[in-house]
Amino acid sequence: DQYDKMSRRYRDHEKVWISYIVFRVHKGDIEGARKVFEKPLNALSPPKHIPIISKFARLEFEEGEPERARTIFEGLITNHPKRTDLWSMFLDMEIKHGPKQHVRNLFERSISMPLNARKMRFFFRRYLEFEKEQGDEESVEYVKDRAREYVASLKRGAEDGQDGQEQEEGDDE
Repeated sequence: DQYDKMSRRYRDHEKVWISYIVFRVHKGDIEGARKVFEKPLNALSPPKHIPIISKFARLEFEEGEPERARTIFEGLITNHPKRTDLWSMFLDMEIKHGPKQHVRNLFERSISMPLNARKMRFFFRRYLEFEKEQGDEESVEYVKDRAREYVASLKRGAEDGQDGQEQEEGDDE
């Protein structure tokens, strides 16, 4: 088929591989998409793997097996813990397709990481937004308390002469 020809001719273009995987999934051939998914990981350099893996994980969440998608996302965030875009994708998929407790556990993990204040603010805002929509007054207060604790820890770190957070430079892998 046409995608086989394109994938052979343009082996080093991740967009071709992503299109091929999406085509297979939309055709209802998730097993075929899984087979295609393995090919670009061998053909492309590791930095080009992330967009393909994340796209496949999202498709797996929506059209395939959510548990398999969780495993794929877990691998991504384990290998790239400071990539807020990957955390955000994982959170989006869990919010859309997963149980509330999975979402809360993922938010708790994200706000427990040693990230800079800008990234932490992003996670706290998302967590608070989620709890306002899906939770109750108690869960909203819990998130606010966690945010206050974080801010207080930053102030303590600043008073002790420490930054209490990682450097802004080079924290995106």
